[in-house]
Amino acid sequence: MNSHIGSGNGARAVLMFYLLLSLLSPTAMAQSKERHAFIVGAKAKIPRRIVSLAPAVTEIVFALGASKKLVGVTRYCDRPKAAKKIPRIGGFADPQLEAIIIKKPDIVIAMPMASLAPILKALQRQGVATVTGYGDRISEIFDLIGFLGKILRVPKKAEQLQMRMRKELATIKDGLGGTSVRVAIVIDSSPIVLAGNGTYPNELLEHLGAKSIVDSNDVPWPIWSHESLLHANPGIIVVTGGRSGLKSFHMHTKMLWPKGKGPKVISTKEPFLERPGPALAADAKLLLRLLKRATAS
Repeated sequence: MNSHIGSGNGARAVLMFYLLLSLLSPTAMAQSKERHAFIVGAKAKIPRRIVSLAPAVTEIVFALGASKKLVGVTRYCDRPKAAKKIPRIGGFADPQLEAIIIKKPDIVIAMPMASLAPILKALQRQGVATVTGYGDRISEIFDLIGFLGKILRVPKKAEQLQMRMRKELATIKDGLGGTSVRVAIVIDSSPIVLAGNGTYPNELLEHLGAKSIVDSNDVPWPIWSHESLLHANPGIIVVTGGRSGLKSFHMHTKMLWPKGKGPKVISTKEPFLERPGPALAADAKLLLRLLKRATAS
């Protein structure tokens, strides 16, 4: 999975659509190697008109101080609040080619998705440079930030952002003190999709000193049956979808465990761990607080 979105039923529906496409992709099935962002049709000039096809990309562009160059974003680009004022060009799974071309961008930035390939190729034929970046792993998030810093000619700002994020992550390393509790991070509940090996939510678990229920040989975003989840016997289940995600999880799994039994199921008010960008460290700190509370009670 390479793009993550905001709250709301529509946003989560697109998230699931993207997850399923990701699972069918050969590159998603073999993510033992780090992937790097790349550009097609690079121009020597500094980009002045940018279209972002992913909420995480929009957040990175804002964090790099280049938001004034954004002329188009997806309907799910809602962070920071100023992003809501930028014209919409459709969804990140179904952007409108005509709407993008009208904006006359000199660069379009996306995250890999099967449905985007024809649109990116059409833009390239129009002479528009396209950047594709990844965001499944923590290292890929940092790589994308650095790459966009170079493309947008603000490498120092990118380095500063990377350094700040690394420092924040360093302060919470092994924050759980090597707890033996096994944790499941649930991205969606129908079907049950977990954060697995080679994904940044799972890597954050390891960083905090926790253990995932997902086997290291499993695919990055595995789809599990209810029986598999029951058999894995997690001590804690973290639902990333906020209140709506928690409600959905309980609705789909209420028959798995007897009342008052089973793992502790926790979440937040708003969705988190769903965008691979500048909020990484903040999400990690929130995850740590949730897990500390759950293990202490």
